[in-house]
Amino acid sequence: MRSDRRDKPSGSVIISALDRFCEAVYVRLTGGALGTAFSKYPDVSNTLFERLSESKLRSRFLTPARRAIASKLEDSAASSLYGRLVRYLLCGRMRVFGVFLFSFLVYSAIFAALGFFRQKGDDPSSFVVPAIAALGCVPLLASKRTLAQSLASSRFGEFVLKLTGTKVERLDLERLTGRGDLALILALALALFTLAVPFWAVLLALAALCGLLVIFASPEFGTICLFFFMPILPTALLCALAVLVFVSFILKALLARRVFRVEAIDVALFPFILTLIGGTLFGAAGTSLASGAVFTVFCACFYVTVFTLTTREWIRRAAIAMVISCALVSAYGIVQYFTQSAVGNAVENGWIDEKMFGYITARATATLDNPNMLSVYLIIVLPTALCAIITLARTAFERLAAIASFGIIAACLALTWTRGAWLGAIVAIVILVMVWSRRSLYMFIAGLAAFPFLPYILPANIWARFSSIGNMMDSSSAYRVNILKSAGALLPRFTMNGLGFGEESWFAVWLPNALKGVETTQHTHNLYIQIWLQTGLISLIMFLIFIALLFLSNFNFFRLAQNANDSVMSHVSIGPMKEAPQGADGDGEKTASGVAVEKKKTALRLEAAAPACGIFAALLMGFTDYIWYNYRVLLIFWLVCGLSSANVRVGRRELEYKKPSGSPTEATAEIPIKTSGRKRRNG
Repeated sequence: MRSDRRDKPSGSVIISALDRFCEAVYVRLTGGALGTAFSKYPDVSNTLFERLSESKLRSRFLTPARRAIASKLEDSAASSLYGRLVRYLLCGRMRVFGVFLFSFLVYSAIFAALGFFRQKGDDPSSFVVPAIAALGCVPLLASKRTLAQSLASSRFGEFVLKLTGTKVERLDLERLTGRGDLALILALALALFTLAVPFWAVLLALAALCGLLVIFASPEFGTICLFFFMPILPTALLCALAVLVFVSFILKALLARRVFRVEAIDVALFPFILTLIGGTLFGAAGTSLASGAVFTVFCACFYVTVFTLTTREWIRRAAIAMVISCALVSAYGIVQYFTQSAVGNAVENGWIDEKMFGYITARATATLDNPNMLSVYLIIVLPTALCAIITLARTAFERLAAIASFGIIAACLALTWTRGAWLGAIVAIVILVMVWSRRSLYMFIAGLAAFPFLPYILPANIWARFSSIGNMMDSSSAYRVNILKSAGALLPRFTMNGLGFGEESWFAVWLPNALKGVETTQHTHNLYIQIWLQTGLISLIMFLIFIALLFLSNFNFFRLAQNANDSVMSHVSIGPMKEAPQGADGDGEKTASGVAVEKKKTALRLEAAAPACGIFAALLMGFTDYIWYNYRVLLIFWLVCGLSSANVRVGRRELEYKKPSGSPTEATAEIPIKTSGRKRRNG
């Protein structure tokens, strides 16, 4: 039963007036036509795809075809070999692994020492480091456990099993495999490679092979790796990893071990991907197939994310992995900024107007080699880092780590000296706080009152840089205006298709039409105009439709997660619930279950809003820069779009379906499509 009572009046007349003002603002913003329109998210799964799933096409052709393919896959030699290899490794004795690692490192040290003394080198670390590392393998030689037993009985093993989504019950803890003599031979064979490459490169290759085996068993783990390694690995390896995760998921789906549901936003993205493929193959100028392929693969990572992160646990692991990785990269960027490696890079690379901002001698770039691209990455992750403090951290240590991560990311963002990113980050945090609580308007009112004093509060350099936004005396602003004028003359020529991808196609069209002084620019410094030029106006329209549906799905979820007992929030579609909820029976009394439900709704709402706010910040910066210029930033953009959509889908399911007591948890949450007449194997 719904309660129509207002909040209890505060003892302060001012606070009561502010409460009424906040209520009026939220009702006007969200209860009118605009708020209603922003919560109309089409549910195509109940129309076209529902009819398709019940059609004769599926029963007569699609399902039998999938079963036939699944039968071929399960009975194939590759599948049998994979299963045997994984079981052999899991049941391998730790002593055998120790023999292999110890022997490999000793052999590597010997080969490196022979080369060092023969060539009279001056860097003994080539053999000292593997020798010391070999000593660390000695405890493994005394172990009597198998790898599976070690995973099941240690905290680190528990972490690995949880990270990969593997249950202890699925491990064979009785079988023993492995031979020491074969380990010695294999170690010697691999050590021979160290004559040409460093020993750590061989170890990384072995780790990559182990990761490949895990990803084929758990594509969700591969998605986590994409979030974590995005700012670390080179583009080619990230592209290969994305393809591997996608193939792994497709194989799992064919074997009926993964299910997915198509929504309107998934349908909307597909035409945009087709325009990317069209721009790659049929660009107006000589296009780069490699660049177009990377764009297409990274854009398709949206599907990888939403189809693999189907439980709350996987979503939170992805968010935490992204925040940790970003904090590490930010820390590196801060260290880089205050060392000689970054001194003078702002002027040397033309990243700053030396006359206006002579005090800026360096800008943080970290692993992305460009301060603007680094800042895009940071503002995409920053709202999720703030959300980690509020909802993802469960213990005092985790909360301190989350606060430290947020502070490191924010500090690195400041050291990029990117004004557009600063503005985007502010807007993103403001929106996130508004989704958290309607009383956040208090803070905004206080901020407006303090705005005239900001020049006296903020450091003078930061205020001077921030207040120069739009100043045409800045050479970078004038430079961008001339670029936009040149691009404007080209836009009418690219409606159905664009000029394609790659520098060759860009300069073939750009050079004859560019104004003087902007001939060498590699992009338009505007995301939307660049999409239009590269793949055509139709492509830009498809992209904007996708973005609109992304935010519509979020607003629709926020309406679903509102507090029905709150007289103010009953009118609000994008606002949060009150922090003091009422009981589910509508009697107005606080109950433990009511508080738990409202806290859960608040957490779900924030976790969905955080990645969406990061995307909004990047899109806002897209008006002043081409944020996809760096392929890795392109990847994190689509990964976070997928993370936002996955949050909405899982959150909707959690609110609409109450799990009965004793029901299976995350490890058995993926309910496969059962095939008649065939016993399903564990996947």
